[in-house]
Amino acid sequence: MSTHPDKALTRFFIEGLTNGFKIGFNNPTCKLRLAHKNLAGALQHPQVVDDYLKVEIAEHRVAGPFHKADIPDAHISRFGVIPKQHKPNKWR
Repeated sequence: MSTHPDKALTRFFIEGLTNGFKIGFNNPTCKLRLAHKNLAGALQHPQVVDDYLKVEIAEHRVAGPFHKADIPDAHISRFGVIPKQHKPNKWR
């Protein structure tokens, strides 16, 4: 097995793939607004949201659920549910 000559680059990618890449957003003057409620489609189809989250958590693509106090600086996005055109019972 051959190794890449740039050790720092190799460590950067291994660390990023293992623990996630930092996206570089660091602007203390920009305040993100938290979502206070989900979009109407999610409120109308809560089982679609629940089913989606169960799959994502099982596949380790998202973590949770968490209580707000667990991660005080977390940014929370809202959910929306939109039916896929020409595909009954399929959602985006």
